[in-house]
Amino acid sequence: MGRSSPGERSVPRMGLIIALIVVGVILLILGVAVKAAMFLLYIGIALLLIGAIWWLMKYIRSRA
Repeated sequence: MGRSSPGERSVPRMGLIIALIVVGVILLILGVAVKAAMFLLYIGIALLLIGAIWWLMKYIRSRA
């Protein structure tokens, strides 16, 4: 029942192939999401710097 013929070992099981495809798709989606998150992080940092510079300029002008 649990034994297989020697010829069967050379053919991968269908479940393993499907699992590898699913893992590949998940890793692909995560890769795209991480790139998008890094892009949004850079935009957030840029906006933070622009806001800090703007606030600093207003503070310096109001003190003059």
